Amino acid sequence: MTDSLIAPEDRLRIVVAQINPALGDIAGNAARMRAVHAEAARQEADLVVFPELSLSGAPLLALARDPAFLAACRAEVEVLARETQTGPALLVGAPWADGGRIHNAMLLLEAGQIRTARFKVAPEAGFDAGPMPGPIPFRDTRIGLAIGADLDAADVCECLSETGAELLIAPLARPHAREDRDARLSAVVARVVETGLPLLLVNAVGGQEDRVCDGGSLALGTDRRLAMQFPLFLERVRISEWQRFETGWRCLAAPAAEGLDGPQADYAALLLGLRDRVRKGGFSGVVLDLSAGPEARFAALLAVDALGAGAVHGLLSAPDDDGAALAEALGIAVTVTHPAPLAAALEQAPFGGMADAAALAGLLLEGAARATGALALAPASRTALFAGHLPAGAFNPLADLTSPELAALADLRARWMPPEAKGPAGLVLALPTRPDADPLPQAEAARRRAPPGLRLTGRVPAGAPLFPITTQFKTEG
Repeated sequence: MTDSLIAPEDRLRIVVAQINPALGDIAGNAARMRAVHAEAARQEADLVVFPELSLSGAPLLALARDPAFLAACRAEVEVLARETQTGPALLVGAPWADGGRIHNAMLLLEAGQIRTARFKVAPEAGFDAGPMPGPIPFRDTRIGLAIGADLDAADVCECLSETGAELLIAPLARPHAREDRDARLSAVVARVVETGLPLLLVNAVGGQEDRVCDGGSLALGTDRRLAMQFPLFLERVRISEWQRFETGWRCLAAPAAEGLDGPQADYAALLLGLRDRVRKGGFSGVVLDLSAGPEARFAALLAVDALGAGAVHGLLSAPDDDGAALAEALGIAVTVTHPAPLAAALEQAPFGGMADAAALAGLLLEGAARATGALALAPASRTALFAGHLPAGAFNPLADLTSPELAALADLRARWMPPEAKGPAGLVLALPTRPDADPLPQAEAARRRAPPGLRLTGRVPAGAPLFPITTQFKTEG
C-alpha cells in the first residue's frame, strides 16, 4: 500500500515527550509543554504524549491533596487545553480532583477543550484509586491508558482490550532501580501478549528527592519486537509514525537508541540525580571536603561530570597530596582550610576539648556552603553508613552504593566516558574496598542522622530505621 492510498484515519503521528519535569514548577513544566506542542505542530503531529504527572512533577506526597496546588494544576490544564485549538492534541499527566476524590490523572486536551480524563487504578500514596477505565476515542481509533503501576498487573490492560482499545499507551514516572529494568520490559511484553495490542510506553526522566527517573521510553509491537527505544537518563522529544493495518496498529518509524548496561546505568543515574538536585534546588554548585577520603574524591569526579569544573569547589582540611592532585586533574577550585584556630577557640568554650578533626571539617564545610550558596556533599558508601560513619554535609549521592560497588564504578569510569559527562576521560581513582557487612546495632543513632541521598536499588535505605536506638539487649562481640 503506497502512502497516497493510506486513509488519514489509518495514520497517527505521535510525539513522545520524554521530559524532565520539576516538582511543583507548574508554570515551568507547562512552558516546556508549550514548546513541545509548538514543535509538534510544525511536524504535523496528531498527538503529543507526556509522562505521568508531567505537569506537577513527582512524587507529590502531601502536595497531591493540597487544595491550592490542585487548583493551580487545574487552572494550568485549562489554559493548555485552550491552546490546542490548533495543532496536535495533548495527553498530560496531573493530579486531578473529581467528585470529592483526588486522582493521578491523564487528561486529553484537544480542539480547545479537556476532552476526557482517565485515572490511575493502582493504589498510590496521596491519591484515591480510580475506576477500571475504558478506552479514549481519538481520531477514529480507541486508545487505552495504563498509568504508572497500572502497567504492572494484567487487569487494567485486559479491561481496556475487552472494551475496544486498539492501542495501549503507558505514561510513567518510574525511577531507576537495578532490579526494575527487566521487570518493566517483562510487564510490557506480558501486556502485549495478553491483549494482542501494541504498546507505547512514555517514561519521565530526571532526579527528584532520592529518585532518578530513567526515561527509556519504548514501543513494542504485537510481534514482540521493539519498534522504538529512547535513551536512558536523557531528555528526548521525537515523533513516531503509526499505521493501521488489518491486524491492527503498527509503529513504522521511530528512534532507536543504544542502551546502558547495569553499572553504566548506575553511574548515569548518579550523574543526573546530582545535577538535578543542584539545579532544581537552586544551588550555585557543590562544595566538598577532598580530605575526607577516597569516597569524597569519587564524589568530586562525579560532581564535575554532572556540573562542570566551574560549579565544584573543593576544601582541603588536612595535608592531602592526593586531594590536591585530584583537584588539579579535575580543574576545580580549592580552598585550604585552617581548622587549628577554630579548634583553639572551641577549647576555651564551656565543655571544650570535644571538637575532633572530623567535626571541625564539617563546620568549615557547612560554612563554605552557606557562604557560596552551594550544596554541601556528604559522600559515604552504604558500607560506611552501616558501620556508623556519619559524613558532614547535606546530600549523599553515594548512599545506596556498597564499598565494592563504588570501587567497581570508579574502575568503570576510568574506561568509559558517560553521555553528557563534563569531566576528563581516563581518570583513574583507586578506591580501597571494605567488605560489605550487615548494619551494626550500635551504629543505629548515627545512621538515622545521615543526610539524604540517591537510591539505585530497591534495598532499604541505609538511613532507614532498622534497630531500636535504646535497648537493653546487647549482642556478643
